[in-house]
Amino acid sequence: MTRPLLWEETVGAFDDLVIAGKIRHVGLSNYSADRIREWIRIADENGYDRPVALQPHYNLVHRTGFEGELASLAAANGLGVIPYWSLASGFLTGKYRTREDLVGTPRERMAGSYFSTEGLRVISVLDDIAQERGTTIATAALAWLLTRPNIATPIASARTAEQLPDLMAAPSLTLTELEIHRLDEMSSLIPA
Repeated sequence: MTRPLLWEETVGAFDDLVIAGKIRHVGLSNYSADRIREWIRIADENGYDRPVALQPHYNLVHRTGFEGELASLAAANGLGVIPYWSLASGFLTGKYRTREDLVGTPRERMAGSYFSTEGLRVISVLDDIAQERGTTIATAALAWLLTRPNIATPIASARTAEQLPDLMAAPSLTLTELEIHRLDEMSSLIPA
């Protein structure tokens, strides 16, 4: 029977990778706040490199898992936040306005998990902002993420080359305080 890998060994192994030049920095994904604190404690006690980034599931229709303890921990430790599923598996592009729009699509299961009355209200506000600003819903959704503290960059993928301009335009769109407030308010109504 082999001995289970100790948490200290895991942190040490990643530090070895940094020292060997195999990786530049350590980033953590899908860890609880307690696990992240433990990683940082072990790194500090052993003189290892601390993690520099955190990759959570975070977007306008999935906020509660990150906001709060994880966000505070990231800020307190200078972790750059790189959220994945920034467009909620395509839901925050606005192309799924009814359940029928999802049927038979490759993203039916994932995007469908965001589908709710409250989620559609977020899409409506994004649509209003996009129309007022001459942009797209996807661009506005990513621009909102860029207003959040410690967000280094959102992860968003394009299925086609035609989708790339919407993703690339987000850093150039500066949302107003009112637009941010409207999105914050509407998305805060989504049940956890």
